[in-house]
Amino acid sequence: MWAGIDDRETRRALRAAFDAGINAFDTAEMYGRGHSERMLAAATADIRPQVVYMTKVFPNHLQYDQVIAACHRSLKNLQTDYIDLYQIHWPAGSWGSRPVPIEETFRR
Repeated sequence: MWAGIDDRETRRALRAAFDAGINAFDTAEMYGRGHSERMLAAATADIRPQVVYMTKVFPNHLQYDQVIAACHRSLKNLQTDYIDLYQIHWPAGSWGSRPVPIEETFRR
């Protein structure tokens, strides 16, 4: 999705950010179709307990079962068994997505 960026440079930049004191990283399932999450994992897997992973579900995945599936994909991409903060990237109906009532998104 981002032309001309070397994955090694991305991983080095993420690690340099951590070394400079940044410990919270925000990404999303849609960034590079999970590539951003995979790069974050590659750069920080060995220090996972020391970093905060924040990622987001896109508005076209806001039906309950879609949220669960998207979360599992993000967990796999991030190579972790937990996400510190899981967010809705844009409200339902954004970017041409189908409006989904929030009660559907958060049902049990």
